[in-house]
Amino acid sequence: MSTTVSALVEVRAAGADDEELAEATRRLRAELLELDVTGAEPAPAPAGPGPDGAKGGGVMAVAGLLVQFAGQDVLAAVISSIQGWLGRQRSRSVKLTIDGDSIELTGATSAEQTQLIELWAARHAGAS
Repeated sequence: MSTTVSALVEVRAAGADDEELAEATRRLRAELLELDVTGAEPAPAPAGPGPDGAKGGGVMAVAGLLVQFAGQDVLAAVISSIQGWLGRQRSRSVKLTIDGDSIELTGATSAEQTQLIELWAARHAGAS
């Protein structure tokens, strides 16, 4: 039987207000719940100063989901769903973290980003 994995999915949006960010996060959550995940619940708001990568003077808003799933195939489906969702978003990125290991996903598709995602997901194959 596969071990359940918890992933923190942080939706990041430059210049978005709380309502816009909450709506975007709700839409992503709805898409993730269509997958074979065991849960996708709102994560507590990050404490402290804004996240790294915030552009000078701009505000980077962050909202999170805790997504639970079992199996490497489900991790691949979660990543694919996030990438599809990002392709329909403007000024959004998603930081995906499992066991303290994070990767930043954007709507941009490139061979380099695809390779980085595959390597990151492979590191977590043994956890599922």
